[in-house]
Amino acid sequence: MDQQIKEMQSLQGKTDKLIIKFYDKIKKGSGVKTAAQFYQLEAYFLSVIRATLLNSIPFIGELNEKW
Repeated sequence: MDQQIKEMQSLQGKTDKLIIKFYDKIKKGSGVKTAAQFYQLEAYFLSVIRATLLNSIPFIGELNEKW
């Protein structure tokens, strides 16, 4: 289980770095306001996706208690 947590943290870090990379590119090409809007939308979409996924899986240990 520890390995899965470390992998999840690594993937989230890579995602954050990628968003910052595109934020910087958008800022250079279109300005700070547009880049900030991109960042805000990306954060929103990721939050919705993560919440939906987490809501659809059982809490750790929950399945063992039901059976």
